[in-house]
Amino acid sequence: MKRDHPCPNSVLDRAIAITGGASALARQMGVGPSAVSNWRIDGIPARRARKLSDVTGIPLEEILPPSAPGRSQRSQGVAT
Repeated sequence: MKRDHPCPNSVLDRAIAITGGASALARQMGVGPSAVSNWRIDGIPARRARKLSDVTGIPLEEILPPSAPGRSQRSQGVAT
């Protein structure tokens, strides 16, 4: 199944490094390790972008570019 948007592997690699490994990232995100592996292929689902930013400190704009599907003003923190 194709995810909401592609995620450059460099962002995912940074997230994995920041959290101490793919399994640690999966735990902190509340997903299974296979989900993190799938993100490398399919991209990070838009619904996971904010939590990934919170967990890693990577700016949301790097995880979910403004033109990515699923990114609304609400997901950008703008009241609607």
